[in-house]
Amino acid sequence: LYVLTASGELGVYNAQRQLQIDAPLSRQFSTHNRAFLQAYLQNPHADERRSAIVFESTQTRVWGRTSLSLEESVVRSLYPAGGRAVNGLTAFQQKSRELSVYRGLELLLEHRRESLPDVPVYCPVLFEPQQTLVQRGSALGRVPNEQERDIRVLDVLNLLATVPPARRAVPEVLILVEKLHQGIIRKELRSSSSLSVLQAQAKAVAQPGAGMLSLHETQRVASIERWVKTPPEPVGNEAQHAFAQFRGLDIRHVDELLAPSLIYAAPAGVRLWEQGQSDSWNLYLLEGAVSLTAADGASVRVEGGGDKAANPIASLKPRKYRVDTLTPVRFLWLHDQLLAALAAKAQRPIG
Repeated sequence: LYVLTASGELGVYNAQRQLQIDAPLSRQFSTHNRAFLQAYLQNPHADERRSAIVFESTQTRVWGRTSLSLEESVVRSLYPAGGRAVNGLTAFQQKSRELSVYRGLELLLEHRRESLPDVPVYCPVLFEPQQTLVQRGSALGRVPNEQERDIRVLDVLNLLATVPPARRAVPEVLILVEKLHQGIIRKELRSSSSLSVLQAQAKAVAQPGAGMLSLHETQRVASIERWVKTPPEPVGNEAQHAFAQFRGLDIRHVDELLAPSLIYAAPAGVRLWEQGQSDSWNLYLLEGAVSLTAADGASVRVEGGGDKAANPIASLKPRKYRVDTLTPVRFLWLHDQLLAALAAKAQRPIG
């Protein structure tokens, strides 16, 4: 992960925990970084230079104890609107602000404004502020308890916070963002690890469940498969209540057939597929909002949990709509063969 030093240099820690300065990038950003840090240190609460904090939680999460917690303004940007707000944020926003470090930084890196889809919004780097959790309550979203007060934090600073949007697409910025992508997102590692989890899960179920792994590879839709969640998250029982196709079916049938499947999560501002695309998959939207755009430019918004999301999104093939994410989304990605097996199995008892 890229670190911003107190002198304004940029570098990364190697396996021996030694800081290696990236001299070319440090030179290119030297004037900007020094001015950025000077203003931040004079008043760290006055603007939006800080996007999040990283700290060791007293509680173990699914990703471990090292957590990233987003500032409230960033939560609103990543998870826009919808629902009743409690203490400034909706219940979904509040639940979504604490993440693993890699997932949090990935969300920041991938985020784009709808009006400027090619311009990065965040360029997150770590900074050691010599501060504790009690001094970063705005990012935690609550008052730390007695056991947490003295936990040291790292600030996640957005180097683009003071850069006008028109200047964010210059080569120097894009090079830095790309280096951050290489260190943070690691799509190759994510892909292989998620497939190994699919493989392990598939061993526990009968066909066609055991064939799901090969379908994800041989009939791979890259624009979707890149968003399988890390760490991998198996499908729970929420599908049985959220989607019309599964309601009323024997819970054992649904559990058995969905066992090899995983949850997918994509940020706002990405294209899931193009109009005219042909494939054999079905997207079931659990959370978030997407736009469906027809060939004539007409579009419609669909939100997870709403009536329009009770069935697969734009399921006719070839695809009649282009589908883009309007907010961060969670969804299922299920093959026609799995759905056919589910329908057939529902006609006979388990035995």
